[in-house]
Amino acid sequence: MSLVEHARRELTQCGQYAEDPAYAQSIIAAVAAFASYGHSGGSAGIAIHQLTTLLQLGNLSPLTDDPDEWHNVTDKAGEELWQNRRNSEAFSTDGGKTYYLLSERDGDNRPMHTSEPATAPPRTPPQADELMPVALYTHKLPKSLLPDLDLLPTELQTTVRPHLDHRTWVEESALGWRSIGCTTCGETLWTVGEERAEADQ
Repeated sequence: MSLVEHARRELTQCGQYAEDPAYAQSIIAAVAAFASYGHSGGSAGIAIHQLTTLLQLGNLSPLTDDPDEWHNVTDKAGEELWQNRRNSEAFSTDGGKTYYLLSERDGDNRPMHTSEPATAPPRTPPQADELMPVALYTHKLPKSLLPDLDLLPTELQTTVRPHLDHRTWVEESALGWRSIGCTTCGETLWTVGEERAEADQ
């Protein structure tokens, strides 16, 4: 049983699929994206750790004393205080040289950490149009990963349904699903963001 099949079965078994199909589909899509890399046992553990950290808005490398990394929140706090832009639970009273984490506070006791020196210029994240799409599937796309077709305009339902038994693909960027297409016919069937917005109107 594949990881995606396992996720689908468990979400169905616990009743989540019946309660909120769109939510369940979003979880399955995330599992499919993870599985698409073809992780080995070693890389899977690393990826799970990094993914968990990122989903919790955590940092993957040490926090630094780079001023651009710290946001001055003195006006809101009523005292000299900076909040880290890479980890929102990290606060500093000296402009980022040292910091504490909210999750580590125990009453008035708060362990202090020393920031790494900012020795290199910060890397600029890639822009949306620079992100390489990831092909999640190059085979028949499970129907449970498609949007609820009944929520889409009638003409779109007519377009997508005939291809459900063909070889299909999905493109995804860091901003979310981009499109669904049919490898067999060489057609783009569904541009996710645009059509979902249209369906919600």
